[in-house]
Amino acid sequence: VGSVVVLLFGFGAVAMVRASRRQTTDIETDRDAAPPTSLRVVVGAFGFVALAEWGDLTQLATAGLAARSGSPASVWVGAALALASVAALAAATGQQLVRRIPLARINLAAAGVFAALAAWTLLTVAVGS
Repeated sequence: VGSVVVLLFGFGAVAMVRASRRQTTDIETDRDAAPPTSLRVVVGAFGFVALAEWGDLTQLATAGLAARSGSPASVWVGAALALASVAALAAATGQQLVRRIPLARINLAAAGVFAALAAWTLLTVAVGS
């Protein structure tokens, strides 16, 4: 599992560097492109967070809570509202961040975080073996 996590973080770092380069090229060639609508940003953020959370420990705990509570519909509503709140917060915060910092720089920073997490996980896996 640790090795897969290292590979995923490494892939994330490479993907962010590539996205940064693509953003720089897009900025140079598409200066007149219209920004995405707020609805598109919210839906995209929600979808990304939903995919990222699939199989996450909190989602597994939510499934366990739904199974034990006897009221899975209530647990589902609460979890869905929580996820929607997180997605809305991410969209609003991200939109403000992109207005202040070029997206290419944000992607490079994300690549650095992914690379650091890959290195940390690799070290943890190597020491734990």
